[in-house]
Amino acid sequence: MPDSTGDNFAGKIGKDYVNIANESQIEYGEQAAEWLAKTLDGKGNIIMLGGTPGNPMTAAQTVGWRRAFAKHPGIKLLEQEPVPTMWDPAVAQQKTAALIAKYPQIDGMFSETVGPIRAFVAAGRPIPVYAGQSLMDLSCIAAEHPEMKMMSLDAHTWMVRLALRKAVAAVQGIDNDEPSLVRLSIGEDTTSKDPNLALKCDKSMPMDSIPSSMLSKEQQIKALGGK
Repeated sequence: MPDSTGDNFAGKIGKDYVNIANESQIEYGEQAAEWLAKTLDGKGNIIMLGGTPGNPMTAAQTVGWRRAFAKHPGIKLLEQEPVPTMWDPAVAQQKTAALIAKYPQIDGMFSETVGPIRAFVAAGRPIPVYAGQSLMDLSCIAAEHPEMKMMSLDAHTWMVRLALRKAVAAVQGIDNDEPSLVRLSIGEDTTSKDPNLALKCDKSMPMDSIPSSMLSKEQQIKALGGK
């Protein structure tokens, strides 16, 4: 996993392991921050939420979003460090409820769960500009709140396919020129007119399904215990 200074990995390719297949968490954080800043026209109060305290994924994302926000002096980080949520929607909602009580004006947020949105709805406050991770629940919440400005990044559940292709290629002595460190794509953006970035809400799907998954609708329903 990337460390707190960047997308660095322990050991060396070809010596300690065959190869690497991972997403650039630095670019992930940078993409989310750039979208937030652009959507807010370079001005606003923002809170960035993370996972477990000190985890390397959030640490690398932080490198990216700090780099992006440094270009936008009108952006104010209300919390200087990512707010830990354990990636648990209930914890994220509780933490956000406390932040809502603490700060009268929150214009933008980044979170990998939908907990913060539920906190704003429960408090009767406008939902801030929101950058998140691809999730059916997020898509459908945004569909229920057409005034909401939301962007979701690929949830990268398919990364294991890339790892398997590289492993099989290595065993067979075949070159695999796919990148080892991947820049994730934007899956949805309610501020865009691009039809490919339209909301992908499908209420017949489990709310914990992933719109950016490479599995079919039927495969996801089966994998998640649906009918």
